[in-house]
Amino acid sequence: MAARQRRSQEAHLQERQLELEELAIRRKALAHQQRMQWELLARAIDDPSLAAVIDTYDKSIPAERRRQFFYANA
Repeated sequence: MAARQRRSQEAHLQERQLELEELAIRRKALAHQQRMQWELLARAIDDPSLAAVIDTYDKSIPAERRRQFFYANA
């Protein structure tokens, strides 16, 4: 009986450890995705030809102001 309970506890601990490892991997992937998004936005802020690809703002808004919007939404 004690051996069965110990195996059950060990299985539960292993399951919990796997859950925590998966969470850590997801957080790392999210951080990487956010970092890449920021790098792309930073390039678009500096390069009008790249900004044109993601620019959904009204063209009557001056380019400098649209770059500020990019930065504010990053």
